[in-house]
Amino acid sequence: MLTLAVSAMQRVIGFGFGLVMAPFMVLLLPPHEGVMLVNFLSTIAPALIWWQLRSYVEWKKLLWLMW
Repeated sequence: MLTLAVSAMQRVIGFGFGLVMAPFMVLLLPPHEGVMLVNFLSTIAPALIWWQLRSYVEWKKLLWLMW
């Protein structure tokens, strides 16, 4: 439930998932596992947003910037 609430917050303001979620996960899990889980979960929301917005990406310009 906390993960859903923090994900909604990230969706609205754009950041803060790890800052809000990490202290709670460290209380629930051992520190290393809690931080690793938060890092993993914090990649899911941006990946879903990227998937929704991929049609707006100018791929030629992006490739030029990457090289």
